[in-house]
Amino acid sequence: MALSKIDISKMTTGTTPVTQGGTGITSGTTDQFLKFTGTTTIASAVDNAGNWVLLQTTTLSSTTGNVDFDNVFDSTYKNYVVIGSQIRGDADSKILCRFGTGSTPTYDSTSNYHRVVAYISSNGDDGIKHSTSDTCILVTPNSIDTSSGDASFIMYFPEPQNTDRQLQVWFSGIEFDTNPAETQFHGGGRCDNIAAGTPVTSARFTPNAGSGFDTGTFKLYGVK
Repeated sequence: MALSKIDISKMTTGTTPVTQGGTGITSGTTDQFLKFTGTTTIASAVDNAGNWVLLQTTTLSSTTGNVDFDNVFDSTYKNYVVIGSQIRGDADSKILCRFGTGSTPTYDSTSNYHRVVAYISSNGDDGIKHSTSDTCILVTPNSIDTSSGDASFIMYFPEPQNTDRQLQVWFSGIEFDTNPAETQFHGGGRCDNIAAGTPVTSARFTPNAGSGFDTGTFKLYGVK
């Protein structure tokens, strides 16, 4: 008579190795999965996360003066990305960005930022705003309309721990501003006051007017 099933639990003890049809492991943890490497099967939460790994989320529910990502850039990931979604201040204002250094970061606010942002608006307005001696990087080119507007953007931090050169960031986004108009923008910047041998560890986002941001979400990702 043919066997309809085999009770493996009565035939083996311990961990069944890959060479005998097993996994080679006894247990896993949340978000892990099995991955065959050619010689063994491993449980890997890091691999399961994909190329973008969410590191921090700041969701605003009350007025917040600054949104800081303190001491987050290290050798764990080569590149980092910040996504801001539906950001609005308690007053009509623009979004600014500054770099920080050190484990307890000092945020640079000297007049040594190079920055440029180009934009085009639904009302036909367009332009380029630039400086070689600003105190910050201008993210949104125009003031966000606090009554009915907001801004969303994505900013890339390529190799902030690279000590062979200075960090240059670049970004793209959209805002509804006080013109009033829907405005799309793209820009970038760097800080000459932070020497090439000094790694950037932190990033700060702050409004140029009012007491702070009222609503929105900031997310920080590490990119493999």
